[in-house]
Amino acid sequence: TEIYTLSLHDALPISNFAASAGYSPYGFLVANVIARARWKPANGPFTFTFDRDSVKDSQLSYAGLHDPGSAGPGFEGNVWGGVVATGAEAQFSHTDGNSGFYVSAGGQYLDGVHVQTNNRIDGDAGAYWQVRSVPDEGTMTLGVNFFAMHYAHNSTFFTYGQGGYFSPQAYFLATIPISMQVEQGWNLRYTITGSFGVQ
Repeated sequence: TEIYTLSLHDALPISNFAASAGYSPYGFLVANVIARARWKPANGPFTFTFDRDSVKDSQLSYAGLHDPGSAGPGFEGNVWGGVVATGAEAQFSHTDGNSGFYVSAGGQYLDGVHVQTNNRIDGDAGAYWQVRSVPDEGTMTLGVNFFAMHYAHNSTFFTYGQGGYFSPQAYFLATIPISMQVEQGWNLRYTITGSFGVQ
């Protein structure tokens, strides 16, 4: 199935504030208005994000489907899905160029057409350090990250009334990310990133 999206994201950057709005997906069974705003007061360590966006985990959650169980002559079935997550996040971060740390927390309210409403809370924290730097050769950065989230309901299934999106009632992820920025001569620069951990 092809997925078409009409995005009318007209960013409005004003100092440390930016906002956008759109309509997505276009031409599907369920369409929603989406929007995003981001504010970094005085360009300081705090960043506040407000977001309303489609849940793109599956065609059901993103665009909606017809329920074959309710289909009949001349009727394709009830429409359900098209889940939208509306939420906010606050982040505190600090960096000195070679190292830094960050911590954030947020929450979302999820709803759609004939879909059980849901709530999500999450938190993220981590730090990173530049462990190697060689002029004209590159740098290596090592970090640590912890992420956790909780949904009030598991709505991962695809039956009528479910949302078809990843929504565990308990989820935890711990990783060690590694990044290498390599410079070779005047014309070639590339970055290699990866991580390992447990979830």
